[in-house]
Amino acid sequence: MEKKNLNKILIFLLSFIAGGFLLTSCSDWTEDKSVDINQPTHPAYSKYLEKLRAYKSSDHSYIYAWFDNSEKAPYSRGQHMYDIPDSVDVVILMHPASLADFEVKEMQSLKTDKGTQVAYSVSYDAIQKTYEQMVKDETEKNENYEAPAFLSYLKEKVDDLLALSSTYSYDGIIVSYKGQSTVYMTNEEKAEYTKNQEAFLSQISTWYNGNKSRFIVFEGSPQFLLDKTLLASCKHIIFNNMNETSANDLSVEVLEAMDTDVPTDRFIVAASATSLDPSDKKTGYYGDNRAIIEAAYWVTEKGNGYTKAGLGIYNIQNDYYNITNVYQYAKKSINIMNPAPIN
Repeated sequence: MEKKNLNKILIFLLSFIAGGFLLTSCSDWTEDKSVDINQPTHPAYSKYLEKLRAYKSSDHSYIYAWFDNSEKAPYSRGQHMYDIPDSVDVVILMHPASLADFEVKEMQSLKTDKGTQVAYSVSYDAIQKTYEQMVKDETEKNENYEAPAFLSYLKEKVDDLLALSSTYSYDGIIVSYKGQSTVYMTNEEKAEYTKNQEAFLSQISTWYNGNKSRFIVFEGSPQFLLDKTLLASCKHIIFNNMNETSANDLSVEVLEAMDTDVPTDRFIVAASATSLDPSDKKTGYYGDNRAIIEAAYWVTEKGNGYTKAGLGIYNIQNDYYNITNVYQYAKKSINIMNPAPIN
């Protein structure tokens, strides 16, 4: 509890400092405009939003941003999704259920004003991890505990997640599945792996066939899908290995994924914003450099037999808190890939 309170104080102070600079410098609503954010009905602002929406419909490097929306009583503008850099194409809410009223309103405003789409993740790995922890905890409390079958548990949780798309009018889902190679699996292990994967992907496919107005994006290692049919329907394929230590690792990850039936015209690499913990010099860094900046430069280089379609930024909300400018490094990464996106 004490650590949480300290984090709140830190965020408040950083927000206050950042806000002070903004009052005398530039708007925190976008990368490149100088329109007063306190006058949203100003003709120049309306014109700006019109150009922003047109830009997002044009050919450009896509930006996905994962946003931690766990705070339901925000005390900082950094906890509002509407304040994410305007040129972000898709915002992925990390807590997609039980949205507060202000979140629902901001979602709609993002779509209407800025042409920003809002999505969320349906993660096989997260569901499996939760199931295994539940079984462990219940077994420790009761040695006679009988766990539900994993496939039944999986179906229920995926159904619950998919239902959120209509509850909150999400624009799409991120289908997250890491997977692994089956080369060294026993016959029994491979049979279970195949059964679980097929059940998960079948459920996603059935949902998508009835929700073609929404998009799907694959996040993970596509080469480990035994049936890659779903990938053809995915808007993008996002690589989410957070163990990279340099931009060169991104190239290795992509090349390893270029398997038969994996579309190569829609690759997105991802990197994390830095941690709010000043002692953490690993999260969000490639060596001494900001990972999202180095990854952005990597995106601008021509791919060898594949298309670099854009960048994903995990925990983008952490980048709000900078002394000189809110979302300083996210904005810089956007401008690296899409120079002066909005004039």
